[in-house]
Amino acid sequence: MFFTKNLAVLTLAALFLLLLSGCRLGRPLAKIRDKVAERKENRPSEVTAVPSSDQADQPVAAQEANRPEAAAAPPGTLGNVSSIVWSADFETGDLSQWAVNNTFKTIEADSGKCSRPKRGVTTEQAHSGQYSMKMVIDATRKAGCRQFRKPEVDTGKPYYYSAWFYIPEAVQVGTFWNIFQFKSNGDDSDGSDVFWKLEVRNDPDGTMRIVPVWKGPIPGPHEGDGIDTHLYYQNLTSIPVGQWFHLEVYLKQSENFDGHIMVWQDGIEILNEQNVRTKYPGGNQGWSVNNYGEGLKPTPTTLYIDDVAISTERLGPLPGFTRQ
Repeated sequence: MFFTKNLAVLTLAALFLLLLSGCRLGRPLAKIRDKVAERKENRPSEVTAVPSSDQADQPVAAQEANRPEAAAAPPGTLGNVSSIVWSADFETGDLSQWAVNNTFKTIEADSGKCSRPKRGVTTEQAHSGQYSMKMVIDATRKAGCRQFRKPEVDTGKPYYYSAWFYIPEAVQVGTFWNIFQFKSNGDDSDGSDVFWKLEVRNDPDGTMRIVPVWKGPIPGPHEGDGIDTHLYYQNLTSIPVGQWFHLEVYLKQSENFDGHIMVWQDGIEILNEQNVRTKYPGGNQGWSVNNYGEGLKPTPTTLYIDDVAISTERLGPLPGFTRQ
């Protein structure tokens, strides 16, 4: 009996010790579980990129527009005047700069009722210096003053063509108004057919805008296109009345479908078309600035042009440049 009682006491003591040790062991385990839970709770959650609060309220198109733009192709250092291969600022008091190194017979190609001042320039308006070229047409019927530059375009090399324009009053365009064009012909004479041009057109409220136009008389501008006129309307920028505005065109010539044309107005890109035609197969390319139109009101219609340049790099809307 003594043995049985002692065994019972020992059993109870063992159970008590086991329970006591379990409780002591349980506290650290509970703390670890608490720490793990705390770390999980405080761990940074998986982050999904979202627009900032300013962007979140914007439409998708606006968010896209705010992204950094890729470098404009083809590359060039903006405003590098050393890239100018020819220019005319008219500070000679005439149009003689257009004839420098020019063996081509046609420089001024005027038709209809086109009038120019003596020596072709005026001091009425000037983007820089004292003089600009002035062209006036009576566009009741088709009429045009055109000023061609041939030596550089004849090389077939890619160039930037730029000029400043001044329209002294709002004009309502009837049939058309062409102020900048690239032409082509199948022989070595002046281009007789317009392929690409920059037209002035009106919004319904009369606002004037530059509209690039493909006018090629052969299939194009892209491979697979038929013979048709393509107008590239834009609402990025309009033409100011009574202020100078700048047009610049990059042209990589092509008789096939590997050409490239880009257009900027006041530094804003309004056209970028790659893999296009610019001239007839086996043909030449011609370039001119113009006051050429029909059905313009009011008429006579006056256009001033200044600081014209051809360059190997994009110039942008420079305030003026030194005569080359």
